[in-house]
Amino acid sequence: MTSDQLPNLGPARRAVKVVQSGKSVLSPEELADLTELLRVLALVFDNPGLLDDDKYEGTFGENDSLEVGVGAIELLAKNDSLNAIPAIVRFVQSYIGDDSTNEFWMDDIPDALAYYSSSAACLLLDSVIDVSAEECGKSTLIDCVERLGERHSDVADLAQSHVLRGLASANELSIKVNTFLMRLAVQWHLESAAEAIERAFAANRIDVGYIGDWFDVNCKSKGWDCRCLKNHIIPWTTL
Repeated sequence: MTSDQLPNLGPARRAVKVVQSGKSVLSPEELADLTELLRVLALVFDNPGLLDDDKYEGTFGENDSLEVGVGAIELLAKNDSLNAIPAIVRFVQSYIGDDSTNEFWMDDIPDALAYYSSSAACLLLDSVIDVSAEECGKSTLIDCVERLGERHSDVADLAQSHVLRGLASANELSIKVNTFLMRLAVQWHLESAAEAIERAFAANRIDVGYIGDWFDVNCKSKGWDCRCLKNHIIPWTTL
């Protein structure tokens, strides 16, 4: 990508100043600038060296681009700017890219996102269970949903239908996503997810090394009664 294909960096530059200003209550225009900043950062992560051109040098250095992005996310969350969620998801996916080890550097993202209202959890879960979406970053997004659940007592009620819908499509989702969704179901005591979870185990679509086998999960969930599949025996070879 050449410099003449770069986006207008005016909003991104203004947003960097907002992040550095220490302000907390922002105008709609400032929120729009922060959202655009995340889009530009995602573009930079997707295209290394994009800002080598002298014209754009110094907008945000390579070493602090993640920090600036996290700051933008926290401000968007504190102002409950739900329209920015797609840009946040793209920012996470672009930073991680093809190197899953980058996910270890995103520990601050769930804490920043936790300032959002409960409604953000549903939007994040929609991104997680979207089979057409990129796989990278989904575990970070699940971590964000968990943090929202810790902060807001009504997240489980609002988002449980999204978890159930995801587990019902276990054959289409990755083993990693299924495992994280099951973890949410257990944490939120979603007994209605029991049958879908057992089917996911039977189809070998769960990472038992991470979450344990069905019997471990049944103990953690305080003995859900899986009536529909009560007599179904899962072969140990699939666990």
